[in-house]
Amino acid sequence: MLLREYETIYILRPDLTDDEITGVKDKVANIFSREEGHVLHQDIWGKKKLSYEIKKQPKGIYVHLTYLGGPATTNEIERNLRLMEPVLKYQTLRVAKDVDVDRRLAERDAEEKSRAAAAARKEAEAAERAAAIESAGAAYQAPTAEPAEQKPEKDSPEDTKTNQDEE
Repeated sequence: MLLREYETIYILRPDLTDDEITGVKDKVANIFSREEGHVLHQDIWGKKKLSYEIKKQPKGIYVHLTYLGGPATTNEIERNLRLMEPVLKYQTLRVAKDVDVDRRLAERDAEEKSRAAAAARKEAEAAERAAAIESAGAAYQAPTAEPAEQKPEKDSPEDTKTNQDEE
């Protein structure tokens, strides 16, 4: 089966809670189950300053969505985004035409595995660095303030003269 690959970026109001953002993502994901589309990747880019105010909002939460579907799927997603109150703006681009669904889904799985492996590698390196810093910190101990040893005072010249006179 051949479908088209699309990329949609939509901007949400900046005052949304995590639950509300998840609700919008779930609504969009439900469209794919109804319209026989496949979500390849959905990522929240976070809150960013907009180039210009949109609906009196200087900031927005960016969400990036990559998916496979037909023109009907794209039309339905855009229609729902237009009707959702938290969505400030959206833009959809066709990335590829006539994409083999099974092959692209296999590529997506391989990409996710490599991302997970890279994240695990980064986490392990960070843990190693933290352990190295901690062990280096333990090996280096700052000098403690110990009382200085008192050296015996040398005899003053007067004392030596007195001692010599006595003999």
